[in-house]
Amino acid sequence: NRRGLVEGIVIKRSTLGNHVRNIRILALDDEKGDVISNPFLTEFLDFCRPFHSLRFMDWAVTNGSVEEQWSGRKRPGFYTMVGLSGDAEGRWKPKPTPFERKFSGGVALEIMIKLANELEIDPWFCMPHRATDEYISEYSKLARTTLDPRRRVYLEYSNEIWNWGFAQAQWMLRSRLAGDLVEAAGGKAWDDSAKTKGGNHPERIGALFRRTFGLWEREWQGKDRARLVRVCAIQAGWVDAALRTAKWCVDHGGADAISPSAYFGPGKREYEKWAAAGTALTAEDVIADMKGTLDGMGDGGNYRKYADFAKANGMSYVSYEGGQHIQPKDQAELPYNPALAAAQKHPGMYDLYLQNFRLQQSLGNKLFCQFASISEQGSRWGSWGAKESYSQPLSEAPKMRALLDCNSPKPTT
Repeated sequence: NRRGLVEGIVIKRSTLGNHVRNIRILALDDEKGDVISNPFLTEFLDFCRPFHSLRFMDWAVTNGSVEEQWSGRKRPGFYTMVGLSGDAEGRWKPKPTPFERKFSGGVALEIMIKLANELEIDPWFCMPHRATDEYISEYSKLARTTLDPRRRVYLEYSNEIWNWGFAQAQWMLRSRLAGDLVEAAGGKAWDDSAKTKGGNHPERIGALFRRTFGLWEREWQGKDRARLVRVCAIQAGWVDAALRTAKWCVDHGGADAISPSAYFGPGKREYEKWAAAGTALTAEDVIADMKGTLDGMGDGGNYRKYADFAKANGMSYVSYEGGQHIQPKDQAELPYNPALAAAQKHPGMYDLYLQNFRLQQSLGNKLFCQFASISEQGSRWGSWGAKESYSQPLSEAPKMRALLDCNSPKPTT
């Protein structure tokens, strides 16, 4: 609810044939509202309104997506926009049932586009990794025909498809589709003759990106082509793999932007120091250590190499995700965790964000996407949100203040 409290409704009994149905859960203030024509809370719109772009990665349940066929996609009239991910192949747990698949895809594309149009914001779409050619093409067509023609689209294939913790990365390495795309272009895609052990994953990723870009290019032609930004997202920490992926895109049809993440967070030295301090660690200590981390990045480190590649190949440089990446080692419950939580509201966090923004600005970064909007602060899984609730005062949300203070004005239309 609007106070941030988690509540629930339990149906204990219902009559077969005359079952409980057509339930709407709304705040009293919204009781008479039309959730079809106006599905967004005012505080949600106010939160989003200042920004230039919204990346719909989580809204679309991109990680572990089971989306495949366009005919099975989520429609705006479905009773919930809550999404579902899972093991589409049934390799480590049962495959999703036909009923469970009705939830996949998260929020319907029409609602994403409605939000972008209403707020005059450029959407950033992530194509499901298992999507068919028809799915990607129809998605592209619906976006082109219903999105405000003044808006541009940032287009990405899946999310962090090199991240072995995600199902899409494991699928990519096994994918016959990816292997065929690489081989068709004269590359090597397999480490065995039986084609069961995938190899050269950077080229595989590049080929999957280019397949998606190519399908959208067929639809977005003429004046619409200038509104399409083909984003080659890359792994910030592995330069060789990242540039191989980007080079594949450049050599096989192109991309408009290169996009590493833009996080700052602890490494081995900080974790050892924090473990030694234990409960004595303070938020001030955490802030000071993170300032040292940012100071140590000097002229940009790996980021400078990506920015140079972008410049050399006529591409822009953007960040698909970024912000603080402060969480305990191995996401464990550790004695120093309270200090990490306290650092999220510490005034020094504002200064860290500004320092990170200055670094990215020096690299020519044209768009910085904060991950994420709203989330719990101080969890051992991370404190990703710019705020912990829509109602949280800005005085308690230094990350959000930094984002707003450094956000360039939106052009008037």
